[in-house]
This record gives sequence, structure tokens and C-alpha cells, in this order.
Amino acid sequence: MQRATLVQDKTGSRTSHRTVIQPPRVLLAENDGGLRRELTLALGRRGYEVLEAADGHAALELLGTHMLYRDAPDLIIADVRLPRCSGLALLCLVRKMSWPTPVVVITAVGDRISHTEALRLGAAAVFFADEPFDVDRLCAFAHGVVPPD
Repeated sequence: MQRATLVQDKTGSRTSHRTVIQPPRVLLAENDGGLRRELTLALGRRGYEVLEAADGHAALELLGTHMLYRDAPDLIIADVRLPRCSGLALLCLVRKMSWPTPVVVITAVGDRISHTEALRLGAAAVFFADEPFDVDRLCAFAHGVVPPD
């Protein structure tokens, strides 16, 4: 899924319009800096533009800014255990605002309570994270929800 943006170019007295195809945008909310960077690079290599947030509050600020300019992310990936606003609270706020953006919640294997709650709140999917974290599997998961092409 790619986004098309109309761009207006002004050169001298002439104005032209062109459409620019942009990659799908992912808002990634993950408090582990190393994992967040690794996921950002992996998603970028697979054709996504990634907005990074280190906690739930930063994710909400990014969402608000992009929604204000009608430039919402195409997918939100959020760790369930984010500081300052959990992934579940983030999901709940996104749904209360009636934003249709699909949300994938990352949770630990065996955390059935968070899994059930995320689906009840309207998550598009719940990704069970194994140790060690399988970056390729999460990228494939994202591709299943919002393909980059």
C-alpha cells in the first residue's frame, strides 16, 4: 500500500502538478532503543517509512501532529509495556478518536491477558515476541497487515 501525494511545483510563472508515490508510513512505539533501531532499519529495507517513538506519550504526540496535517501513519506497531502510556492505552485512545489506522500490539509469549485485551480494544493483530526477538517475523507480520507495494 503506497500513498500518493499531489505536489505543486512553481518555476517562474509556471505552476505544474505531479503525483509522488510515498511508501507506507509505520509509527513504531518501542522503548528498547536497540530493538527500535533494528526494527526501523529492517522495516525501512522492506519499503516502509518509519516514525519512531520511545514511549507511548511520544507516540501520541507524533500521531497528533500527523493527524493534524491529515498525514496519518498507515500502521502503528506498539509494545504493550511502553512507559508513560502503554501500548494498550495507546490503542484505546486511537480507537476512541475513531482513527482507522491498524494497530499491531507486541506482547510477550504467554501474555494471554494482554492478547485478549488488545483484540477487544480493536487491534488489527497481536504479535507474540519470542526471545530472542525475531525482527524478520515482525516485518512479515507488518507486511500481512499493510503491504509496502
